[in-house]
Amino acid sequence: FEARKDFAFMVCFMLVCGVHDDGILAGGTSTSASAGADGLDETYRFYRDISANMEQYLLENFETVMDPLVRGHDVVGAGPLAVPEGAAATAGSGAHTELEASAAPPKQLQKSTPDVALHCGAMLRAALRHPKLFRMFLSNDNVPRYVLPFLDRYVHQPNFEVQGDALETMKFFFTGGINPAAPPVPPRQGGTDVAKDEESVNTGDIASEFLQRQYALIVEDRLNHKLLSPKTSYVAKRASIQLLSTVLLTRSNYAIMMKYVSSRHNLRTIMLLLRDPSGHITFDSFHVFKIFVANPQKTREVTKILVDNRIKLIKYLDGLHKDRESSDVQFRDEKKLVISTLEGLELEE
Repeated sequence: FEARKDFAFMVCFMLVCGVHDDGILAGGTSTSASAGADGLDETYRFYRDISANMEQYLLENFETVMDPLVRGHDVVGAGPLAVPEGAAATAGSGAHTELEASAAPPKQLQKSTPDVALHCGAMLRAALRHPKLFRMFLSNDNVPRYVLPFLDRYVHQPNFEVQGDALETMKFFFTGGINPAAPPVPPRQGGTDVAKDEESVNTGDIASEFLQRQYALIVEDRLNHKLLSPKTSYVAKRASIQLLSTVLLTRSNYAIMMKYVSSRHNLRTIMLLLRDPSGHITFDSFHVFKIFVANPQKTREVTKILVDNRIKLIKYLDGLHKDRESSDVQFRDEKKLVISTLEGLELEE
């Protein structure tokens, strides 16, 4: 156990010691005597080179490293590494169905252990902080092999810690590990460390592009129909609705947000979650529902649902989490705004 722990820590450190939060290799300028001819401080150079060498090694041995890191999450040990059984059948029709069919050569999963799964999750997320690796991981060819197992199987595993770690990895897929509330990282200066062209794209940009490219496969078929369904466990459902809220409110995901809130099916899904027995889930669902109501470019079908259910919605929202209003002023104000918007909503002929 201790040996596995130490190994995972060492790998994670070498992967991230020279990487910024946005995934671009670190660099710094210095006027000290230790600075090189290119203005880079020797300490920065040392850690940057370690992470760069690790990145290059993983790029050259991508499947050899990524396969066991993904397989290591399975503490149940059922099914192949590629597309889980039944996944393609439930995905619907369209281009994304063809994508799921392009499964990798079957590799029977061996049952992992919780501690191994947690170590694999940490090492995988550390590796994905490198934009080149992250882009390769989310490529069309690798989505069935590496991404779908998390959404279809790993986030539903019975072990609470393993399930939570898989949900954390799923969150990284959707956000690139970028905190949407954090201010933009200022441009870095200094010698050869200034990122250009494709290398200047951070992990958040890659995640946003991935969700736009695979919207039907990931958002509609997985997030809506599975992770937010009544049959999903409380932990997975709550984490998924929180993640959905984060994705929709991230500025770089504006196109995704507009597409999501334009669908009456999505609105119905969120309205059902507003009536969930769990107070935590109804609270998180409200923060998605308010986006539908606040959208100034509502589709006619979305507006019709809101107008047809206006009286019931206003009555329900008025009593929603009354106990929070005294301590959460923002929630109180947002709820008032949603109610007033619903009251003034009209369906144009």
